[in-house]
Amino acid sequence: MNDAAPVIIVTGGNRGIGFEICRQLASRGAQVVLTARKAEAGREAVEKLAAQKLTARFQPLDVTSSESAGGCAISRPHVWSPRRAHQ
Repeated sequence: MNDAAPVIIVTGGNRGIGFEICRQLASRGAQVVLTARKAEAGREAVEKLAAQKLTARFQPLDVTSSESAGGCAISRPHVWSPRRAHQ
């Protein structure tokens, strides 16, 4: 993964259009942070991408919760690490 690649946060990345956006961005080399309300669903989505040899990092996020948003890696982009991509 290219450290100079943009870090892109995708809300609702565990299914539907959000998942497809994650898939396409990862295939183009972006550093994708896939977010979802439900941790299990988010981790499963990252595993599906990994099965396609694509890298994404999961970050729990409920956009309706200011506490959740405040604790998100969005405010701390330095937490990205390809080694941590499947957490």
